[in-house]
Amino acid sequence: MTTDEVENTPAHGVSRRFVLAAGAVGAAGVVVGGLVGGVMGRSSGATRSTSATESVDVAIIGGGVAGAYVADRLAADGRRQPVVFEASHRIGGRLWSQAVPPATGVMAEFGGMRIPPQHQAVLQLAGELGLTTIPFPASTTQSLVRLRGTRLRRGEVERVDQFNYAMPAEIGALSPDELFSMINRSVGITSETSLSGNQSGSWSETLTWRGRSIDELSTLQFLVELLGHDGAQFVRDWTAFEMWATSASTWLGVSNSTGGGSYAQVEGGFDQIPIQLIQRAQRAGAEVRLGEQLLSIERAEDGSVQLDVLSVDTGVTRRVRARAVVLALSAPAMRHVVRSSSMLREAPALTEALDQLVDSQAVKAYLSYDRPWWTDLGIETGRSVSDSVLRQHFYLSSDRSRPALLLAGYAFGDVAADLLAPLVPEASSDSSNELSAASRQGITSVLSEVHGIEVPQPIGAVAQRWSDADDGTVPLWGPGDAPHRRMRAAITPVSGVSLHVCGDALSLNQGWVMGALETASLVLQQGFGVDGI
Repeated sequence: MTTDEVENTPAHGVSRRFVLAAGAVGAAGVVVGGLVGGVMGRSSGATRSTSATESVDVAIIGGGVAGAYVADRLAADGRRQPVVFEASHRIGGRLWSQAVPPATGVMAEFGGMRIPPQHQAVLQLAGELGLTTIPFPASTTQSLVRLRGTRLRRGEVERVDQFNYAMPAEIGALSPDELFSMINRSVGITSETSLSGNQSGSWSETLTWRGRSIDELSTLQFLVELLGHDGAQFVRDWTAFEMWATSASTWLGVSNSTGGGSYAQVEGGFDQIPIQLIQRAQRAGAEVRLGEQLLSIERAEDGSVQLDVLSVDTGVTRRVRARAVVLALSAPAMRHVVRSSSMLREAPALTEALDQLVDSQAVKAYLSYDRPWWTDLGIETGRSVSDSVLRQHFYLSSDRSRPALLLAGYAFGDVAADLLAPLVPEASSDSSNELSAASRQGITSVLSEVHGIEVPQPIGAVAQRWSDADDGTVPLWGPGDAPHRRMRAAITPVSGVSLHVCGDALSLNQGWVMGALETASLVLQQGFGVDGI
């Protein structure tokens, strides 16, 4: 993983979700006059500098959900003139949808892919944009669970000790649901505990384990003390999410705040939400620039904000002044900016919040087929889990007469992602995420072992790895101060400067579109007097 400073990154190495900024005009950058949409090509050039200075009203740094939402609302309000700057040539951030022929009617979602029923604001926004939501597959009684050499249907699992984990008898005798209820009770979570749909928040402040706040304990420490090492590993394998380094409250929030109903997905791709927001903002007068990277940000003498910007396409760096700046970036991207900006290095509200984050890698691999072979096993749609390197398997199609799509592997967490990555080395490529014949064969072999049949070779295959290398890791709160206090302090981290921070990284719903929208709404309300969700 690279730790290079932003200013040492060559133009051709700028990642998909890198730090962006107010941009150049003419040859100094890409000014998008037409409505922006999907992926656009990138070019590189030798870095050179220019003394040209440009002034903008509101510079929105980042073209993901948060940046797109702020731009849309400011443009609709009409009192400010937003300019969105995205260092890559794609709108969407960690929402990135791609078709995998010959499968139709369903998209590969490299980043965010579903909406829990608790996130009504996201569902309402999709409807407002004219997008259709459809059911997203969840685990069913016919889904497979293959752990430590034992393969069962989910509906057959009645006791934890049906799998080969060394746990105390009283724990092994519990069903998985009973086990998770016991974990909740151990810290004081009951049926009356209200999380308000948030995976982090004030609800955790009164909860303790052995006299210690669950905000201050790691998930690994908490689960090992409660269940023993094998018990903790069973919980990790059953959920198929590796979250050892996060705070115990974060893990408990993820386990309890969502679900309990049908998940939804956006027909035509989840990235249509930021794309449609950006296009609507452009129609209302917002400007969008692609291919520009923020190198540093400082306070100007006149009270405005001064940004040094690199054009990815030409290698030209220039200075931009903005009356207000909104940083809508991933956590790794924000850290790049902080390291090169003395104003931000001296802003503890932001630096301490970033220091408390645990950045988790993730890898997804999608395969398409001429038919849904899993229906031969009695599986229509749904989610299976295994302790293989693929971890999670989502069956996204069930019509036997049509080509089908499978999320063959979804590994979340640094160790899990590192184990899967060698099987899909193309997933780290900037040029293509198509998988080679060798990668397809490797994934197929694992799928065959997990499902107990000879799985056919796929027709199409793509993968994506989110890592530090592309500033795409998924942030989660680690042990420390209460996340809701960190979030509110970090929204406006520097006094006397119109600088605002949003995005899911410092939210109460990290890894979800809801987190991006809630922090973007706080920025709109507190910084600009504009309503959000």
